[in-house]
Amino acid sequence: MKFTIFLPLAPIAALIFSGCANDAPKIYPTDQSGQILNARFLNSQQDVFNDLGGKALSNFMQGFLGKKDGGDCSGFVSLVNKNINNVYFSETNLLKFYGENGSKSQAIYNFYKKRNLISQTSPKLGDLVFFNNTTSQTKGKNKQIITHLGIIDRIEDDGTIRFMHNTRGKNKSGFINLFQKNSHKIGGKEVNSYIVACKGGDATCLTSNRFAGFGKVNF
Repeated sequence: MKFTIFLPLAPIAALIFSGCANDAPKIYPTDQSGQILNARFLNSQQDVFNDLGGKALSNFMQGFLGKKDGGDCSGFVSLVNKNINNVYFSETNLLKFYGENGSKSQAIYNFYKKRNLISQTSPKLGDLVFFNNTTSQTKGKNKQIITHLGIIDRIEDDGTIRFMHNTRGKNKSGFINLFQKNSHKIGGKEVNSYIVACKGGDATCLTSNRFAGFGKVNF
């Protein structure tokens, strides 16, 4: 599979909590006459999703860091997905996985779960990472409701995973370490980000304790 990455345009939105629970399907316009990043990130004779594919994708996503492209978490994932020939999902195929609340993050999770592609272990670059109950409406509920997701762009030797996500309307890096579930920082290093607004540094609000699974992608 060969593709070219284009610089996109995208809508802007803002969120109070780290969540995108009510986001119907969005279509993002692409400026196909703009700069093509093929020369920098891709070998036109190779599939980007080879042994170096995750690194190429990570480099590509860094161009969105600090920007508002995508508008919310699922919008950002959809934006990246659109620019890599729908490797994560087809918008059309995703339609039947929406629930009553219209959550796109939940629909993406359902799509992966149906295909047995949700895993609790062995993440790799480019995999999706899902979180539950991160919004003001869901954070106190016992039932697991998928409300947030991002894309893994770095995995460190100590098990700390960095992921790119759109939170509060801006694309940022977040961290999760399932081996240090109740720690925000160790030795000054952030290993788990706060993904829910909580008082007093409540560990239940860390990414590690809102983790719902990795969405495995066959690169």
